[in-house]
Amino acid sequence: MKTLCLALAASITLAGCGDNQDDKPIDAATADARIADAGFDTGAVIDAQPPDSGPVGPPTCDPMSTARATKAIVLGADFGSPGTLASIDLTTRAVTLNRATVSSDPVVRVFGTCVFIINRFGADNIQVLRASDLMLIKQYSTGAGSNPHDLAVISAQKAYIARYGSRALQIVHPLTGAELGTIDLSGFDSGQPPEMESVVLVGSRALVTMERLDANFSPQGNGLVALIDTSTDTLIDRDPGTGGIQAVLLSRQNPFGVARSTTGLGWVSTVGDFFSTTGCVETIDPIGMTASGCIITQEQFGGSVNSLSLGGTAGYASVTTGFSPPRSHVVRFTLGGASPTPFGGTDSNKIEAQVAPDETVWVADTATSSRGIRVFAPSGIELTSAPLDIGKPPVTGGIGFSP
Repeated sequence: MKTLCLALAASITLAGCGDNQDDKPIDAATADARIADAGFDTGAVIDAQPPDSGPVGPPTCDPMSTARATKAIVLGADFGSPGTLASIDLTTRAVTLNRATVSSDPVVRVFGTCVFIINRFGADNIQVLRASDLMLIKQYSTGAGSNPHDLAVISAQKAYIARYGSRALQIVHPLTGAELGTIDLSGFDSGQPPEMESVVLVGSRALVTMERLDANFSPQGNGLVALIDTSTDTLIDRDPGTGGIQAVLLSRQNPFGVARSTTGLGWVSTVGDFFSTTGCVETIDPIGMTASGCIITQEQFGGSVNSLSLGGTAGYASVTTGFSPPRSHVVRFTLGGASPTPFGGTDSNKIEAQVAPDETVWVADTATSSRGIRVFAPSGIELTSAPLDIGKPPVTGGIGFSP
């Protein structure tokens, strides 16, 4: 097992470390035992607050629902003990703490009326919660040492899981975790795990970003984006005239954080080695199978991009400008690629910004003096008089919006 992780400041969620090993099938009992060993109850998630009013009976959800979001789902963790999940009413901004216990390294994805908690390094499992009351539907393993980093729902019966420590993208039933197959991506990194960071659906094709790092987590060549035909679960060759299967080559190294999508395009940020201005933001056309090249560079951002969020005609990025002490702030940019401008001030340590359905911008702040969630109008004016405490420091990738 890898024992060395990149020593980043607490302002950034680690790129992730895990076993670089072949995936091996495990039975349900073994999976439950591994989940329990990681500190989770395989039968239930702790919910210390009265649930929201919701359906009665065995919990279920619909990942394809278009129900309107009514609350924010926010994760908190200190990376040394189990994390927590809080919900925040989008209208009143009332906070309900301790809705569920999650891992020490979690991220959240919301699809329809389903909330997916991706428990990453050291936990290797997915929790599926019903959005209405955050009751547990299922908790399933993604394989020992797999270090899942992202999940994309393709249909009500199929989801892709990007596993940082595995050679193959996993195909599962999103609610049960039943494995439906895998797609081997090791050919993109000389037979090794290519460090899958994110997976996003754009039309009928899925895009998987790959970091391609060495044993010391240093980038080895520019990042790649694998293209997948979701109707056949097969890789698409960008250049049939060249031997093997070719992925889309990014302009710079180390695609980091969640890939996003607008109509017809995927959006990817790269960070290089985190400590220089060698990253940028670019778009991927999955039909033309091309990358745009850098739309906005790290030089223009003034630091490394931790996370991206897109809403309407604007995008938001959390940009790290220092590590000791950790310093990050949010910048706003137009989707046409105009130079970014500071958003919501450059104080504190804002590690994440996500756009809510009403276009307000929800920001995760980990600074000791202002720890919690801050809400801003699109103009940049803060709407919260004080940060909303969620019980633990918020994490990058830890804000979602659900019914």
